[in-house]
Amino acid sequence: MFLQFLGTGPAGAIPRAGHTDAACMDARKGGKSRRRRSAAFLISKETVLLIDAGPDILEQLQKARPQKIDAVLLTHVHADATAGLPLLDHWAGSMGFATKLPILTDAATARRLRVHYPHLDYLQFVPIKPFDRIQIGDQDILPFPVIHGDVPTYGYRFGKALAFASDANDLPARSRRALKHIPVLILDGAFFFFQKRLPSHLTTDETIEWGQRLGVKQLIVTQIGHTYPPHHKAVTAVRSYMNMHGMKTPAVRLAYDGLRVSITPRSLHRP
Repeated sequence: MFLQFLGTGPAGAIPRAGHTDAACMDARKGGKSRRRRSAAFLISKETVLLIDAGPDILEQLQKARPQKIDAVLLTHVHADATAGLPLLDHWAGSMGFATKLPILTDAATARRLRVHYPHLDYLQFVPIKPFDRIQIGDQDILPFPVIHGDVPTYGYRFGKALAFASDANDLPARSRRALKHIPVLILDGAFFFFQKRLPSHLTTDETIEWGQRLGVKQLIVTQIGHTYPPHHKAVTAVRSYMNMHGMKTPAVRLAYDGLRVSITPRSLHRP
């Protein structure tokens, strides 16, 4: 099983028009600072799951070229997670699937999206509830709520191996318990170290602190925003921060578009 990041950026993709900062310049040169809106594939032997469908979804699908998608898991209603639904609908129609593509989200989000996108012919909303397990193919999925502003927002835990929460600034107590000692955690880290931030996202240091509190083995930071320096400099800064504070766990990685994370028996082993 592996997770492939299709997009690891903020609501405004990087590079940004007219910007000449170092991250945008690195992105224009083809560096790892180039970030589309957040999306990912989870692919196992039997199952292909898509997480979110933002404005870049058609470009992301054309690059990844999946032969099927068994279901889409939405994290929340914001445009960076859902504005690509009409494009996804068109793609699903062109693929000639025998059934409509299930779009999993909570009932309130589904109602809002049906109003906003009334002509989705090949997608079907399927309501989920927090902590109600879902079985899709060989994947056991646990939706868990996170705090992200004032909209219902979810992360997803896949078995006992991996959890994904791309948009969050806090975790309710029950969600914390569900994530305790998860081997691989993918978590929002939208703002660079100690930056002033919106109240709906985490900074890098806060994300690392969550990884420590939850006792995860591997922490992968995503939703990486415009306050970050170029990717290679951000990686060095994270390494320096960990060394300065004597931190050996969790192992921290900064996600980038195209990164593939394999979940193997070895990755699940805790020392």
